[in-house]
Amino acid sequence: MRENVAPRQVTRPKDSYDLKGIAERFLGFYVSNASLKGAMLEVGYEPVWQGPLNMGFRCGPKPRSPWEDQPHGPKVLGPTPIRPRASRKSGGRR
Repeated sequence: MRENVAPRQVTRPKDSYDLKGIAERFLGFYVSNASLKGAMLEVGYEPVWQGPLNMGFRCGPKPRSPWEDQPHGPKVLGPTPIRPRASRKSGGRR
């Protein structure tokens, strides 16, 4: 957090669930929402709002950080799409 996140005076705070998704794309593994919230609190960010599941934080990318270069995180390629099988013409056996 300290390396990539900076305090910001923004009108719309970042939702912890959105921040969790960005962290996952940068780290390459699952991050729980609770872990993200705990990390933000541990480095000194105070939530500007909190609900039953999420918290809002006034933060943004640090200048010259990887997050500034890719605000939504690196592109993640999904699984290879399944191609439909070639259909066999009806008829007899070969």
